[in-house]
Amino acid sequence: MDNWTKRSFRRNVADLPPRCQQQWRRAESLAKGTTTLSMQAFVPTIGPVCPIKTFQSTRTEWPERGLENLARNASAAVATRVAMADECLQHLLGASGSRKDAGHAQAKILALERRMTGQAAPATPACPENRSHSRPFRNATASSKVWDGSLGADSDEEVTFGCDGMEARDGSSQKRKGAPGIKNKSVKSPERGEQSSGQGCSPKHRVGDTGRQVVRTISDYFDKQFENEDQRLAIAMHGKEAELQEMFEKKLEEVMNRHKTEAEMWKKQKADMEQELVGLKESDSLKKKEHAELQQAYQKLEERACKVAADLAVEAAEAERRECRLKVCQASCRLGTIAYQRTGTVFTEVWEEGDDFRVLRSKQKELGLRREALEAIRKANKRRLPPPGAAAEKASEEVKSKWISPQEYVCNEEIYKGRLASMRREEDALAKELERLTAEKHCHVRELKRVKDEDNSRFNLHPILNDRYVLLNLLGKGGFSEVYKALDLKELTVVACKIHQLNAQWSESRKQSYVKHAIREYNIHKALNHPNIVRLLDIFEIDADTFGTILEYCEGGDLDNYLKKFGTVSEKESKGIAYQLLNALNYIQRPEHRVIHYDLKPANILFDQTGQLKITDFGLSKVQEDGLASMFELTSQGAGTYWYLPPECFETGPNPTLISCKVDVWSVGVILYQILFGKRPFGHDYSQEKILREDAVRKEGHHLEFPPRPAISQDCKQFIQACLTYKQSARPDVKALLNYPFLSFTRSSKS
Repeated sequence: MDNWTKRSFRRNVADLPPRCQQQWRRAESLAKGTTTLSMQAFVPTIGPVCPIKTFQSTRTEWPERGLENLARNASAAVATRVAMADECLQHLLGASGSRKDAGHAQAKILALERRMTGQAAPATPACPENRSHSRPFRNATASSKVWDGSLGADSDEEVTFGCDGMEARDGSSQKRKGAPGIKNKSVKSPERGEQSSGQGCSPKHRVGDTGRQVVRTISDYFDKQFENEDQRLAIAMHGKEAELQEMFEKKLEEVMNRHKTEAEMWKKQKADMEQELVGLKESDSLKKKEHAELQQAYQKLEERACKVAADLAVEAAEAERRECRLKVCQASCRLGTIAYQRTGTVFTEVWEEGDDFRVLRSKQKELGLRREALEAIRKANKRRLPPPGAAAEKASEEVKSKWISPQEYVCNEEIYKGRLASMRREEDALAKELERLTAEKHCHVRELKRVKDEDNSRFNLHPILNDRYVLLNLLGKGGFSEVYKALDLKELTVVACKIHQLNAQWSESRKQSYVKHAIREYNIHKALNHPNIVRLLDIFEIDADTFGTILEYCEGGDLDNYLKKFGTVSEKESKGIAYQLLNALNYIQRPEHRVIHYDLKPANILFDQTGQLKITDFGLSKVQEDGLASMFELTSQGAGTYWYLPPECFETGPNPTLISCKVDVWSVGVILYQILFGKRPFGHDYSQEKILREDAVRKEGHHLEFPPRPAISQDCKQFIQACLTYKQSARPDVKALLNYPFLSFTRSSKS
């Protein structure tokens, strides 16, 4: 081998540059397994510097990593080494085999050496995207075996690649110790006696063969290193797997122990809870038993309380009855009573006056006699005046002695006038007393009839209806119903119980008609809820021919009784009554109700204990089907109270009678007239039959007259005239009446 080749390949480690020496020492220590494996330790950087991750091979470098990270990093390191070795092979194979290019090959090797030591820049870029076009390193190593034929006879050199250096020796068999784990590769020398300088391969062949031998040595080194690295990786992975398995078993054991402890704790808690549940069930059963006992005791107490309340209410009602009958008896002595007079086989009721009426009648009679006597004396006193002219001269002395002087006549006349005025005052007092007694008589007669009806009622023994309402005393009786004062044992409130009774002699069709009529009244009344309307609270069945309805109780009585007791009311009071009436009518005539009362009268207007007005008795009510302003046919002609019905309700003829909500407006006008003047405006002294027979409302309805006393305001007269307008079309409705000046409650300024 020539000196150039010897200088190029037979070098000691001391002859290498410092950085190259450091790289080979790192490779030697890596082979011994004492440091980390890095491609930068012995692979030249080709192209731009690319970041290569250092592959940690010792187990102590991965104390906290998982098996997946270990395998992934190993794969990345192997792929990086393969790419680097492939690039190194491409550079070494680029050396030309001609002698002419020997200097060029030597320059490439020197450049490769400088790049291995980090003293030169890469020749070609080695970006990741360009590496995909390079041949795999293992394939390059396999293909290098083809070049082995060019090495034998032409070379007597032995090439050694180790960690301490790289040398090419003559045909001696001495080998320098290389890196551990790497088998030193050598090329057998030619036969003994042949000269290497003049025989065998030419210099260019020797240079090319030497490069191939270096590539084969590097490839074998990398293969061995990869095998050792794979073994170390397998050992590390196995150790990590064992460690993880041990950790998993330890953790599993801890979890199992914890779960076992928790299970025991839960079992204990379950046992405690089951024991507590048993105790709670026992306690609950005891409480249920106590609750049942308390409920039974409460029911008994409630029944006892209801019984006590009913007994007390019945006792109070009986005391009230006795007191009422005592008052009626005393009033009968004073005011009179109802007697029965027989006329043939017919008994008729007659009124027998009491002591007060008899005394009053005698006083009036005596006063009349005294008045007549005084008038006679007054006339006699006038006859005692002397006649005028010659007649006085012709009179005898005896006649002249009876004459009085004009002065004496005037004096006597003044005395007589004074006595007549006194008698007139006595007559007025007696008239007022008679009026008061008459009002008491009306109330007394009403009470007498009530007591009589109560005595004849089958519910006068205070029964408890519907297991809730105990009947006390009768309040009044109508055509087919009775109204009792009752006590609600559940709410402990006083209510009014209206009992509807069917006549046993009626036919089934008439009974059904009455029941249908009562149910219709109930359905109309139950939908109304207004402060000026009596509330309907309940309905229930008593027997096959009787049922009851519960109404709000009004302690103030009705307007009819008030008028009989006090006669009239003031204009100020009448304004409040008219306003409340119209307010209630405005409510029932709303689109959601469209109700016409049709039977407004003083007897159906009640007062509570505060004096608030309330309308009741919707038995004759009508429901409009097509709106508030529509007219509809009157199907119940002849029903109602005739004094309070408008003229259109008495029309007869082939065409049906049409009515509207203005029927109630007419009734309001009649009621207001009556409470102000003490009489009805049309047919006051007529009976129902006479009004119907003589058609009094239609005849008298055209002309409305106001009495001079008591005097009322012009606004009040205008309001009454508007309500009593004869033509239905010209009569204002409820909303229009509410805007009249009469119902304005602003205080007028003093004039």
